[in-house]
Amino acid sequence: MAKYKDTDRSQIFFTEIDFSQQLVEGTIEHTIDYLVEHQINLSPFDGHFQNDKTGATAYHPKVMLKVILYAYHNGIISSRKIEKACETNITFMTLTAGKTPHFTYIADFVHRFEKEIKKVFLEVLLICWEMDLIGGEFLALDGCKLPSNAAKEWSGTFSDLENKEKKIRKTVDFLLDKHKNLDRSDPEKKTTKGQIEKITSKADKIRDYLKNNDPKIGTRGKEVQSNITDNKSAKMKTNHGVIQGYNAMAMVDGKNQVIIHAESHGGISESQFTQEFLGNAKTALLEKELPHEILTESTLLADTGFFSEDNLKYLSDENIHAIIPDQRFRKRDPRFKTMERHKKDGSKKRFLKSDFTYIFMSNEYICPNGECLSYVGVKRYSDGWSHKYETRPGICTDCDKKDRCLKKGNNVKRNLHNAIPKYDRNYSREMISRVDTPEGRDLYSKRMGIVEPVFGNIRANKGLDRFNYRGRKKVNAQWLLYCMVHNIGKIHKARQN
Repeated sequence: MAKYKDTDRSQIFFTEIDFSQQLVEGTIEHTIDYLVEHQINLSPFDGHFQNDKTGATAYHPKVMLKVILYAYHNGIISSRKIEKACETNITFMTLTAGKTPHFTYIADFVHRFEKEIKKVFLEVLLICWEMDLIGGEFLALDGCKLPSNAAKEWSGTFSDLENKEKKIRKTVDFLLDKHKNLDRSDPEKKTTKGQIEKITSKADKIRDYLKNNDPKIGTRGKEVQSNITDNKSAKMKTNHGVIQGYNAMAMVDGKNQVIIHAESHGGISESQFTQEFLGNAKTALLEKELPHEILTESTLLADTGFFSEDNLKYLSDENIHAIIPDQRFRKRDPRFKTMERHKKDGSKKRFLKSDFTYIFMSNEYICPNGECLSYVGVKRYSDGWSHKYETRPGICTDCDKKDRCLKKGNNVKRNLHNAIPKYDRNYSREMISRVDTPEGRDLYSKRMGIVEPVFGNIRANKGLDRFNYRGRKKVNAQWLLYCMVHNIGKIHKARQN
């Protein structure tokens, strides 16, 4: 009969570990340790600790930074799991020199030090520049929508939240009546009491929020949905459904996909944060004495979400050469001229404004079926103001061409808009003419290959599928740490080569 060595796992095994021999050169943990120990200035953290004479000793910022960066590199985002790794994983134990920070201390490090994390991010970016990892020829700007630590069920306008509170109160009243009618010995009486307390606390939470906060106003001057748990976040549509979260934005260099600047914003539209983002990027580069000319000497590539007259004027004033297409640029692209035939209703191409005839004397449009679109007045739209024209009610109901004229839904009349120029120059038309050239289309095609793999690396390889903090400052700190991990990965690869 065959005989095998014992494999009993219940026995205790003691081993001697020399931490100085655990970090092998050429590994990512060695790169993180070397950068934090020798090339990153951590003195800005010192001002937050006032324990030189009294108080307990604190964990060194370099220890916390190493642990968090290495954890994020391995897709460990939970503070509790990071603490557990410091207890059981030899590499984590080596980075902490055998110490085990509590999970609350790990979370607090991200909470407190957003400004310092920004400075560390710039330190890493400076190392990338000195290693010639930044080309400065193309910069791709985009956003990645990620859920936050807040439920979308707690979102709504103030009237929505008031109605929700009323419904909860009605449920409480129903349970109270049920509780009164139950016999004292009935086991369901105790369960009902617990339900009442739980539901009442939800109603009180809504009431306190409405009492102590003002409605959230959007860019158009109208009320938008607030969120009781994290009011800095926003409800937004994504390919994975509607989420309550943040738009994590990043500007990436085209040479080695190094992230030049990163921010998170709680808003649906990327367009409304473009000027703030680029302004902060320029300020950050100047602060660290990095060449801010990279913004003016590079070609900025961004998708249609950043296209607006205000943004294009800002780019022109800042001498930033950009390629940003409008939402209809593919319809004008000759390479897509046959795309309509691949659609089910390709034979019913929708009428465009060019299919309508403008009558200057009467200031009206004539539709392809001979009906009149009269001038209604000046109307507000997403990016400014426009002159609006529309048909009379009922005219389009029996029209045999309405399938090609009206959008699907409950529309009963066709309307047209003529945008009112906001500035002396038409920046949108200038950008459209730039994008529609063969050179412009070729430049824009580089955008996806530069920025999308970065988001793919952070989300898929590094495991950031959601933010686990609340509030823009905390979320922004976590996003910067993940972008820092990405850049350190580029440094590590360059060192290997």
